[in-house]
Amino acid sequence: MQPVVKLICYFLTVGLLLTGSSSCYVQGKDPVNPNPKEVSIRDLYGAAREEKKILLVDAWADSAYSKKLRELVDEYHSDRWQLIIKAHHQVTADEIASLPVMLVGQPGGNSWIAEFLDELPFSIKNNSLNIGADNFDTTNHALVLSYYPNPLNTKMPIGIFTSGSEPLLWELVNARITSFLRGNWGYEVLYESHRVLLGNLSQKPETRWEIDPEQQIRLPGKVLYEWESGPFVFKSYHQQLDPQTMGFLTRECERELTAIIDFTGNTRPWDKINYSIYPNTEIKGLMTGNTDHSHKSLTEPAVYTAFDDHFHDRYYGKENEVILRQLLGNSAHEVLELGLGLYFTSQWEKQGYQYWAKHIMQSGLSVTVTDMLDADKFSGMSRLHREALAGSLTDFLIDYWGKEKFLNNYVNWNPGKLETEELTRHWIQSIDSDGRNMPPESKSDLVYLKGFNFTHEGYQVFNGYGSLLSEGSLDQVRQLGSNAVAIVPYSWMADPTKPAPFRFSTRAGGENDEGVIHALCEANKRGLFTLLKPHVWIGNSWPGEVEMQSQEDWDLFFEHYYNYISHYALMAEIYQVDALSIGVEFSKATLSQETRWRQLITRLRKIYHGNLTYSANWGEEFESIGFWDELDFIGLNCYYPLSDQEQASGTLLKRGFEQVLRKIDGVKSTFQKPVVFTEIGFRSVASPWLRPHEEAGDKEFNEDDQAKAYEAVFQAIASSSTIDGILWWKWPTNPGFQGVQDRRFVPTGKKAEKIIAKWFESIGDKKTTP
Repeated sequence: MQPVVKLICYFLTVGLLLTGSSSCYVQGKDPVNPNPKEVSIRDLYGAAREEKKILLVDAWADSAYSKKLRELVDEYHSDRWQLIIKAHHQVTADEIASLPVMLVGQPGGNSWIAEFLDELPFSIKNNSLNIGADNFDTTNHALVLSYYPNPLNTKMPIGIFTSGSEPLLWELVNARITSFLRGNWGYEVLYESHRVLLGNLSQKPETRWEIDPEQQIRLPGKVLYEWESGPFVFKSYHQQLDPQTMGFLTRECERELTAIIDFTGNTRPWDKINYSIYPNTEIKGLMTGNTDHSHKSLTEPAVYTAFDDHFHDRYYGKENEVILRQLLGNSAHEVLELGLGLYFTSQWEKQGYQYWAKHIMQSGLSVTVTDMLDADKFSGMSRLHREALAGSLTDFLIDYWGKEKFLNNYVNWNPGKLETEELTRHWIQSIDSDGRNMPPESKSDLVYLKGFNFTHEGYQVFNGYGSLLSEGSLDQVRQLGSNAVAIVPYSWMADPTKPAPFRFSTRAGGENDEGVIHALCEANKRGLFTLLKPHVWIGNSWPGEVEMQSQEDWDLFFEHYYNYISHYALMAEIYQVDALSIGVEFSKATLSQETRWRQLITRLRKIYHGNLTYSANWGEEFESIGFWDELDFIGLNCYYPLSDQEQASGTLLKRGFEQVLRKIDGVKSTFQKPVVFTEIGFRSVASPWLRPHEEAGDKEFNEDDQAKAYEAVFQAIASSSTIDGILWWKWPTNPGFQGVQDRRFVPTGKKAEKIIAKWFESIGDKKTTP
């Protein structure tokens, strides 16, 4: 799907699934057009969802841009959404008022943008764009205004994409808007291809839809350092980029370029390649909408890379793909283009793609050359698997065929079944013959864990796992006396009875690889024991309901699940994570499929050499699992009730939890393994000890009862040797992501936080007792 089509679909859907039913009415159902302050952004989301269509109004008339836009739109087909596109002079006021609308054009070129300018939260006069205290010239800047009340019908949303430069505006529409809207920003200003101002409009009743200075982020608008080498034009937004790093980057690009020219024998002229450099993935993500360590644009052409201490030894060489596209054209298969780009790098994820490919394949990952050439299967692989295996396969083909045949096949290769089967056999043999073995197991000592599930909150680049804000939150965790955190990336499963591939978050602001790696590295910097705890979110259910309907479906489920969890096992090995949870709360799957879980554990140990655990649900699953003997410690998500009385005293709650500890001790005695609370927690509501796992429902905020439950748990475990660690659910990356009377599990800023600090100090450096 082309970028602009993705953006249109996204414009309709982004954020809507996060909202409940809307009280919005569309024009014709309610004749009143209320004051915009009476309409919230959730109302606008709801209105768009109800309409299931959008009116795209452009000002390009019969220009080349208009033709390009319509060609892209014509490619879009969906049973869920209808797209209508019209020129601005063909649209009536009734049409504008009755549908969600996206307005595209220069301020003076689109009559509807001109019509609404006086009622929008910014002004454009004399080629000057004014947003609050900030001024920008429209000839070099572009503006995106996301969901905003339509002045003709405030219950319907409009979006505006405008610039005084048509080429810049087209670039914005064609290649950039999808990532802009993903961040849920109210408005964005771009200079060339970079964001320079981001902001949200106030949703407070008294100032709703006004510019909110407290929700603005200003980013570098100008290049700080610029230099050239060969075809590369380096542009640095990294204020502290030192000469040594500049020299390393320049030399590496020159080395790769020389190797590529020597390999291809091609010296034809190429376009200049803009190489932008950022201080970290957060700034890169905010400016470009992409938080990958490095990404490319083949059309500009350009490379965008973050340089910080997390990535000093995982150099990707995305510039190679740009050079190869110019020298060799499109490859017949994405795997060859990606793999050949990696072929010229000096290293990939520290040890190199060949090293990791060997251990991925030897763990039993079932991948053939046919799979690698299948575009859908290849794109569905985890990033780590895809890149390591692409590099390995390309390396093998160059060696097996020779350079000349490889280059001939690079563009037009279309092998048959027999050829791919033969190549698969030889490729696997070449992987097995690699003499580099993993080092012997060297597990981190399992200290008595004191800490939290450190959770990704806020879902934007600046407040999730990859943010500077999260680093400050980890500092708070450390100051409370913690020595451990669990990092919890999520995947999703639509139906717990049907096997399907598990997806990985890739969007900027999501729980993507770069964010998770950032959180792990920053926790490690602070001396925190790290548990990587991937979790699966089930639509309208929970993992405990995963139950396939046939053995064939169970086979497929475990194939998909291994592809998912082995990605994180590889990540844990690369980044020396202290422990990995192989699953969370799959109650029916663990109790009915013990042999398969044992097989899974055996396979994972061929990739990951740290501590393995499983995070079992409280009750039957925890008490009945048979494969605890295969793991290094027992993980329990502990939400046992403490009492059945609403007005229970602290003493009664302590006694109730002592009964829970006796159940736990029975499992510990049987398997002679340490037991860690991989989750435990209580909401800040009245009597949270009754059913600790439940939603807040209509219960009132009550931080005293939350603190009472925390105190009872700590008192009970203080005099017991049953528990060997406690990871509270949960501590957010963004501690400010809560209301005044927040009823969630988080203890931040509540009385429970002081209880934790007191007891973590009291526990001290307690030893584990297997």
